[in-house]
This record gives sequence, C-alpha cells and structure tokens, in this order.
Amino acid sequence: MLLFTPDGKKLKSISAQSDRTPIDLSPYPAGWYLLKIIAETKNIEFKIIKQ
Repeated sequence: MLLFTPDGKKLKSISAQSDRTPIDLSPYPAGWYLLKIIAETKNIEFKIIKQ
C-alpha cells in the first residue's frame, strides 16, 4: 500500500500483513490523502479524509 498527498507526493509505503492493516495518520495534518492498494490482480485507490 502507498499513501500519497493530493499533489502526488508519496508519504508512506505500508506492507500489508493481513487483510486488515491499520494505517497511522497521526503524523500528518488534517486533509485528504490517496491510498493505493496494489494487489496481484488489480490496483485500488481510496480517498481518505482526516479531520
């Protein structure tokens, strides 16, 4: 998994150990972020909003 800012700057690379992996957003300010999940057969993107 990769976490990006809205302008495309990569913040974090996360190795998923299971189908539920917590993501710590506490170091980052409020706003929205893009989470890209790269799987074997497809890629999925999520918009995450931190308040």
